[in-house]
Amino acid sequence: MTPEWVIQQIDWLKTDDPIPIEVAIGVPQSIRFRVHGVLVQPNPGRLDLIAEKEINDTYELISRIAVSIVERLPHTPIRAIGHNVAFKLDETEQFRAIQGTDLDALQEHYRRVKRGDAINQIQIKHTVESSRYTLNVTYAVSRNDMVLDLNYHYPMVEVLNLVSTLQDFSDNIAEAGELAQRLVESS
Repeated sequence: MTPEWVIQQIDWLKTDDPIPIEVAIGVPQSIRFRVHGVLVQPNPGRLDLIAEKEINDTYELISRIAVSIVERLPHTPIRAIGHNVAFKLDETEQFRAIQGTDLDALQEHYRRVKRGDAINQIQIKHTVESSRYTLNVTYAVSRNDMVLDLNYHYPMVEVLNLVSTLQDFSDNIAEAGELAQRLVESS
């Protein structure tokens, strides 16, 4: 999958602007390019579509690109699709589901257990199964910030399920925002 192929196959993505290609040195088949605010990163066994700006129009464009690629490559085996959404907490917010995010207190504990070590980050991961997807919720606390990561994983069996899930991407992003509001509280 090259930028030229994507633009030829998905003609509504055509642009008069040049499309710069980024190549990672020493990483086989690692390229990425930007088109209409979406970073397209094809890799062996994986295709990442990343919004440069977190707005609904970009999410809808990602859905359209993904559906178009699936329709043009019907024989490509697809094991799963997913999306990741991260929310950075501000200083007035705290996670509802976990306690013990005081890194200084944890550091004192680890100094007693293993002398001389500093603790700079903790991550707690919860995996929630539903009929539609698996949701991995990761609470990350570092000395600099707190981040809530939501990773949605959709197993795929049929192309119809795949297209439907891809078309619902914007709704899924909105759902992630609602979930984040329930998982984080302001003080």
